[in-house]
Amino acid sequence: MSAALAIQAKAIAARAARNQLAQGAILTNPAGLRRFRAALGDALYAPVHIACWGDSITEGVGTENSSNILSNLVADTQGWPGQIRALLAARLGLPGGGAITPFFTGSDSRVAKTGSPVADSVIGPMKWGARIKSADMVEFTTPACTAVDILYWAGGSADGSVIGGFTYQVDGGTVTTGLVGGANATPGYRVLSLTGLVNSAHVVRLVGGHASNVQHISAIRYHNNQGIVVSRWGRAGWTVPDMLGIGEASRNNAATGSAYSRARLLAAIGGYGEHLTIIALGQNDATLQNVAMGGGSGGEAVGIVYPNVETYETSLRSVVNSVTAAGGCCLLLNTALPPPGGATVPAGGQPYYAYHEAARRIAADTDHVAHLSIADRWGLSGDMSLAENVSMGLLSAATSVHPSRRGHGDIAGALAQTLLRPDLVTA
Repeated sequence: MSAALAIQAKAIAARAARNQLAQGAILTNPAGLRRFRAALGDALYAPVHIACWGDSITEGVGTENSSNILSNLVADTQGWPGQIRALLAARLGLPGGGAITPFFTGSDSRVAKTGSPVADSVIGPMKWGARIKSADMVEFTTPACTAVDILYWAGGSADGSVIGGFTYQVDGGTVTTGLVGGANATPGYRVLSLTGLVNSAHVVRLVGGHASNVQHISAIRYHNNQGIVVSRWGRAGWTVPDMLGIGEASRNNAATGSAYSRARLLAAIGGYGEHLTIIALGQNDATLQNVAMGGGSGGEAVGIVYPNVETYETSLRSVVNSVTAAGGCCLLLNTALPPPGGATVPAGGQPYYAYHEAARRIAADTDHVAHLSIADRWGLSGDMSLAENVSMGLLSAATSVHPSRRGHGDIAGALAQTLLRPDLVTA
């Protein structure tokens, strides 16, 4: 590490130690959340949508004290997105809501599939969506709710032609066309809202509308036409370049050679009408900063890139610009801590916390963007020691960056305070 970076790392560590002594979570640019605050003012009468994008921590690893996710339902309810969903519902006294994707890690009793739905690698959220044809069905069982949103991509090929279409059926009722198959449609992410349902659990069945043309289904959201709806889009191992379709093959996420597909992946971030998009990425970027990404094949393939701090910041700016242009706002959240042994990546490289500082810079100079770092609350390894976080039960294992269920709850508590009273946690 260079002398300049060493000085920066020491300054960052000292700042983080001071913040942790105050047990604070420091919000940069609280005014960046004003679009969300305005939407929250209508929460008694309309749903307020939050989307949580991130890596394995957002996906919920650690909730079962395991390095894997065994139950997607447990991860969805006990990870920090699920716990903030419950906390905000309790604070507001309103039922909340969430989302369910066709594909996921582990098991999930809420989802059934017949035929041959295929995991979709060219749409959001984070490639958990499905491609279906007329022989394919995806069925979701929701918690009690009065409304269901079907999130999908309208448009087949790059010019939006020959879409697959789909039908939907609620609780075994009338089969209704949601999107006509075999026709043309303007490409884009769409939300089909089914409202006026009885307040109970519902079974929503989606079937492809065309024998040969595929339809892209992203997820469903359930809610009660009021309160805060928290959707969880997390995938283990992901970096910010992954969100842009610039992957790394050893993690089964090779870069796409299509500029159109990369644009489609980017458009999903904040593309379902969310008022607030929380982006919790950076740990894997730091860990993999010496690993080549990009490349791919095809005339529009990107070149080789490395997820160093500069790439992280440039890519993250592309993401937040897309979200804010769509009318939402962003909270950049750094959830993980440096691993035991110090603040730099093995074999040299840039400090882990430099990624937190890059996200903080974006919030400081970009409208409708704020930043929060959990390292401000828990401290850096080597300052307020990681061993203390383990002894307090905040981490799932002594050498893990993954929070335990309690740690996920502490992150959710910090977020609840931040989102409901940002004036209390500003820097």
